[in-house]
Amino acid sequence: MNAKVKISKQKMLIIISTIILSVLAIIGLATAFLLSYNGYSPAQPVVFDDGKNIYISCQANENYNGYRFKFSSSDNEIIIDSKTNIISSSDAIKNNVKLGVTYDISACYLADKEGNNSEYSKEIKWQCCQYLASPKIEFKEEQKLLIWDAVENADFYKVFISGITEPFTVTEQKFDLNSIEGGERTFSVIADVNENKTYLKASVSSNEINIRLIQTLPSFSSSSFNINTKILTSRCSERYENVEIILNTTHYFIKNPKVSFSNGFYSYNIDLSLIYDNQTLIGILPMSKDEFNVADRDNILYITVQLPESSETEI
Repeated sequence: MNAKVKISKQKMLIIISTIILSVLAIIGLATAFLLSYNGYSPAQPVVFDDGKNIYISCQANENYNGYRFKFSSSDNEIIIDSKTNIISSSDAIKNNVKLGVTYDISACYLADKEGNNSEYSKEIKWQCCQYLASPKIEFKEEQKLLIWDAVENADFYKVFISGITEPFTVTEQKFDLNSIEGGERTFSVIADVNENKTYLKASVSSNEINIRLIQTLPSFSSSSFNINTKILTSRCSERYENVEIILNTTHYFIKNPKVSFSNGFYSYNIDLSLIYDNQTLIGILPMSKDEFNVADRDNILYITVQLPESSETEI
């Protein structure tokens, strides 16, 4: 009786072992099949923008040798293989993906053998776009010019200046600083495009240039003096809060003179009755605002008063 029980137990162990080995064999065969025919595919690709570049990303998988991105349009299909799971729009364009064209993008994993690659992911639609290149600006001190090379595809440029809220927009590759108020200034430029070019984005800001900008204030262009009313009338392209009057060799500082504007010029009407005493030489110039915005003392506008033959002289 005991011998029969022992034999039954041995048979049971043999049966169980056989079953386990069979299961392991089936698992091994299934694994081999999956390796030879991989139905697994990455998640749908993602397009993201870091403010400087645009990227297409595929789900990472370290069990494969690389990644394949497929760009399908209505009339073309482009394949880009990559060692990493991210490519940039610039990489895509270098591989003949066209700016402004809308593509269906999918991705798969690359195995050692072509037949062992994964299935392609679901597609995502994307209009090929990229950032414009950033300008590199230089300062020409003698001409007081910012200059830069043309940026491909740019329609215009925006010049940003510290201390000034709104940028200046120009279409040429230069910006004249002569019209900018003097001071410690920081300059930068971005390249931009018209709104209809949705496939292009404004560039990242250029390099910054710090400039100690010294400006010479525009001088007066004409002046006349009425000897009867003692009114000096002078014209200038700029509006000044304070001006300097010279009578022969004596200097006077006039605050808040009476000013009117007409035909692009400011007209200053200054009553000199309290200080004029038959001087024959009258000069006028703006007063320096600060160390950065200074009067041109080599270009003072003078008029000569003829006494007593003429009551008024003008140049």
